[in-house]
Amino acid sequence: MEVEVALGEHELIFVTDGYYALKVNINVTGSSVECLSAEYGEFNETTKEFTKKGDASCDACATKENGVCITNFDIHGYLKPVEEVVTPPPAGYTTCDWVNSAGKGNLVWAHVLALLYKYQGLDNLAESQRLSIPENIRPSQFPDTVEWKDVLGTLYYYQTLYSLGDAQIGCGWASLSLAMRLSRELSQIQQSRIQHKSLIEKILNELKEGG
Repeated sequence: MEVEVALGEHELIFVTDGYYALKVNINVTGSSVECLSAEYGEFNETTKEFTKKGDASCDACATKENGVCITNFDIHGYLKPVEEVVTPPPAGYTTCDWVNSAGKGNLVWAHVLALLYKYQGLDNLAESQRLSIPENIRPSQFPDTVEWKDVLGTLYYYQTLYSLGDAQIGCGWASLSLAMRLSRELSQIQQSRIQHKSLIEKILNELKEGG
């Protein structure tokens, strides 16, 4: 496309489908054309408004990418393709989701047996066992993949062997167990301190009354 422009500063916008618009500010003199700035972005054909996305090159003669190339009085615009928006796949349902649906200490034998049947490819038996789990602790679905370690890890959790379970499927129940135990012990220590304080106060009061 050829466009004649008068001397002075001008704004040019290159637009084509599938590419960001390229806005270039130039200064035309009697002997040359100078690129003052270049930007790429979105151009609204209706309102004629340009929304900048980023900077473009004033010297794209070598790369021929995202910028403008000026040779003598010829201006060539190289547009940047619009990036395809890739929607990440939804997070899969894991064995940790399976056991956490019940919560620590609430697993029943059917949690283990259902995974075992699923691992063996016995889908009907697996679903039967899943449905036999009480509704308030029933997983909404099976893990996306079921391997032997998933079955074994769930079994260990069911048996309250949390460290062994973590070693297989790594849901962090052993560390949770430690945190709960520490919390319980701290509570007991605090309670003991309160009892000791009360006992000391009682003894002091008795000494005052007897004194």
